[in-house]
Amino acid sequence: MSEYQKRDPETFAGNLVDIIEVDNKPTQYKRLNILIFKNVSEEYRFMICDDSQRYEEYESALVKLEEYGKGILKNGIGNYFENNDLVSNQNFNKESNEYLSPLQIRNHTYEILEKNQGYVYISLPLVKTKTPDDFLINLVQEKAKTKAKICIIISGREFIDNFQKNQYEKISSIRKKYKNLFISNVPVFQNSVIISENQGVLSYLEKHELKAPASMV
Repeated sequence: MSEYQKRDPETFAGNLVDIIEVDNKPTQYKRLNILIFKNVSEEYRFMICDDSQRYEEYESALVKLEEYGKGILKNGIGNYFENNDLVSNQNFNKESNEYLSPLQIRNHTYEILEKNQGYVYISLPLVKTKTPDDFLINLVQEKAKTKAKICIIISGREFIDNFQKNQYEKISSIRKKYKNLFISNVPVFQNSVIISENQGVLSYLEKHELKAPASMV
């Protein structure tokens, strides 16, 4: 109030007696995905989206920051992609187009976790049929003890049931013990994948149309 009186002494009248109430307006943040890539001219570009919606106004804002020298690329983003051993940079040869039964997929998953000593990349969607069982969780723990790098990507927005939640809490407790176990979550469903240094299994869900007779009312 005293500051206001100094700036406008002619119209100022009265003093602050008390503050009865202050309306709380909490700040809300929205999680967005940022893709950094190079175009055909070898220039870095941004793509910002939330699921299926794209925010081009944010992309142009990041470009302007880069032009002013206050962006994020100066922190070595390019060197990160060049120097880090990312799974996406590995080359895998597809030996066959064989379709596997659910039992075969499970057995191959166990085999990859047991035999490979390097890194293991696992992608699990939050669907009921892909809930990790105790045997798989124990294999993850044993693999973590060998200092092998394990990366688990969980896709989906929420757990199917309490059992699935409890299973992932077991994995989370293992992560607290071993720094070579990494867990992250993405909101959009991904295929179920397990990849090691020289082999992998891809399991995906297909939509089927149920041709049942219409209900009679």
